[in-house]
Amino acid sequence: MYRMRFRLLIFSASVTIVFLYLISSIFSVLQNTTVYSCQIPLEGKDPMIYGYLCAVDKCVYDLFEETNKDKFETMWRKLPESLNWCSTNAQMSVIRFTLRSEMTMFKVKNMIEKSKAKFTETCTAVVVSFDGDSSLRDLDLDKILKSCTIHHLKFSSLKAEGLANSLKRISSVIDVLIVGPSKGSSHLLFQQFLGDYYDFLPPVCQVNFAHTLPRSREENGFVESMQRLRMEKKFMLMGASKDRTDMHLNLFFENMDQKYCRERYFRYLSYF
Repeated sequence: MYRMRFRLLIFSASVTIVFLYLISSIFSVLQNTTVYSCQIPLEGKDPMIYGYLCAVDKCVYDLFEETNKDKFETMWRKLPESLNWCSTNAQMSVIRFTLRSEMTMFKVKNMIEKSKAKFTETCTAVVVSFDGDSSLRDLDLDKILKSCTIHHLKFSSLKAEGLANSLKRISSVIDVLIVGPSKGSSHLLFQQFLGDYYDFLPPVCQVNFAHTLPRSREENGFVESMQRLRMEKKFMLMGASKDRTDMHLNLFFENMDQKYCRERYFRYLSYF
């Protein structure tokens, strides 16, 4: 009799411990789980375009969540395939061109139908070369970007200030900005697309930005910059590519903040 009661007591205690452990585990998971909600402003955006932007943003958000604990090199290698999959859209007409290093650049074609356009179609492209790099100059950009007037700028990776003023002197709107690979870190120049810098830039619709593999001390800064770019809701990460050495990564992002850019490069999009 006493033995039976003792066994029941042990069994009840075991069940209680397991139950409390499960409850604790569930609460722990809930505390560490963040729920995504689209924070992109709807104002001024076509509902179809807005739905597409939110879908891409969620996909990019999930990518950063999934790679949060990965080694930096693993995340660096995953970015191109993952970002290109996130933004896949059959309705978007994209021109791709490749450097000698096999790194791919992108340009989205103007999506306003010419018959409906109430303006003379113009396109301004700016190409930024670092430290004497000639990989972009070796391309026949006049043929690739045949609808654009192309301007070339030279920067040093040691001193990258002055981008905003340089762009303003060229045009009040930049349709395509291509920043080529550099020997050193291009982190300073990239910072000019973030925070307060954005307000000093003329509207820039499409950006190809070639990043050099960050040094160990710069890795956190690179990831934080990517997160900040997404959080500020000015640009949408749309694609990426690496060169054959894995030393350079081109990030392609589009301006979803400026009406001029949305009307030309985010028209009639749906997430299929």
